Amino acid sequence: MDDSSTENVDQNTERVPLRRLGAPDGIAKVELLLASDAASCVTGAIVVADGGRLIG
Repeated sequence: MDDSSTENVDQNTERVPLRRLGAPDGIAKVELLLASDAASCVTGAIVVADGGRLIG
């Protein structure tokens, strides 16, 4: 990563309450949960996996 990319990542990380960016495996875990029997009562929901950035 060049300096401008690193600076961009740092700026975005500061905007996220968890102070870390999401990774593909984190999103995959949400998808697996929603596809499992554990989410059998979840209907019509929007699940936001953004580390709290939406409300932050």
